[in-house]
Amino acid sequence: MKKKKFIYIGIVVILIVAIILVILGRYNNTKNFTKDKLVIWGDVKNNQAMNEGVKAFKEKYPNVEVEFYNKNRENMIDEFSKIKDKNSYPNIICLDDKDIKEFGARYYKDLIILNEIMKNNIKDFISCKRELVKLYDNFIAVPYTVEPVALYYRKDLLEKYNINSEDIKTWDDFIKAGEEIYKKSNGKVKMISFNKSDNSMLEVLLNEKGIYYFDKDSKLQIDQPGYIDAFNILKRIESSNIDFDNKGDFKLFVNNSNVVCIPYNSELANHLISGRKQENGKWKIMKLPSFEVGGKNSAIAGGTSIVGIKSCKESKDKLSMELIKNIALNKQSLNKGFLNYGQFPSYKPTYEYARFFQNVNYFNEEKIWRVFVDIASKAPSINYTKNYNSVQKIMTDFKKELLNSNDVEKELKNIKIFINSITK
Repeated sequence: MKKKKFIYIGIVVILIVAIILVILGRYNNTKNFTKDKLVIWGDVKNNQAMNEGVKAFKEKYPNVEVEFYNKNRENMIDEFSKIKDKNSYPNIICLDDKDIKEFGARYYKDLIILNEIMKNNIKDFISCKRELVKLYDNFIAVPYTVEPVALYYRKDLLEKYNINSEDIKTWDDFIKAGEEIYKKSNGKVKMISFNKSDNSMLEVLLNEKGIYYFDKDSKLQIDQPGYIDAFNILKRIESSNIDFDNKGDFKLFVNNSNVVCIPYNSELANHLISGRKQENGKWKIMKLPSFEVGGKNSAIAGGTSIVGIKSCKESKDKLSMELIKNIALNKQSLNKGFLNYGQFPSYKPTYEYARFFQNVNYFNEEKIWRVFVDIASKAPSINYTKNYNSVQKIMTDFKKELLNSNDVEKELKNIKIFINSITK
């Protein structure tokens, strides 16, 4: 009996060892123990959100070190241009969408072409992001975040002045309501807040109208009727004196109880919910007023996309591509980046998560995240082109002159001639 008992015990031990070996084998097959280091550039918030993708990446590549460098989004191209030794290039950069074409044109030979990632996944991204990551018929970037713009407004202020938000359908309605509030408050309360020193408000209007500085063929269209219509709305807002200059800082707006609304992305919702709990129930959001009754009312204020930079090793470039996939095409990581850091994804499968369907108590039980999803999904595409940054600066410099002009169309035609003479 004892002999049989030992035999049974021996068989059980052998089976257990065999099972453990199989499990370990499968475990090791899911991991790649390549040793290397990847460097990522992005701004602080993007880096925090991208780190969720890094965590997923390191489950498979535990021996690959990933190092983040916090950079200013506005100066990314300039900082990259200062690197003299290509061996010191970062492997991955999270760029503003407005910089993608310029960066791509300047450093095309240094970019990892991402067709392998994008060719079967492009339709999984919102439509307004699809063309901006392409150059010379190749995908040079993968879409990451998007900034859908909604109109945040103080419900209590509108009620105080007997204005029903549901009556504001068009920009005409909006301006009339603003003038009424301005008059009733003896000039104390302003209707809308934006940065008056740049063209950010105009660009929201342009995108909503379905036009921008450049057409789909990268030709200037600043003298076209749609552009003029958008500029005239801005001109009416400013001439009516219903605007408050927040100097590019939304906190100046939220700290001022005498301004009704601001067009802004989803970041503001997170700020209000976490930082201004005492105002719970006083805020709501709505889509932008349209240019005409029943017209389009979706716009974005930009976003980010991710580029990969070639290294001296093909194996390292493949690691960069794997990491980019884990950052930009991993809906679990993207959802965590949204939940924890407020970075609104452009990858549509992420919108299936519960958060995007929730009623938000702070905003009077509105499904605000669903509103942002709808805006992002319907916003027109923007062709930034390699000349966007220089043209935007010129148009901002001419803004005051245009606002004071009695013939905006004529002025825009002259500016167009000037820009075409100095750009290629």
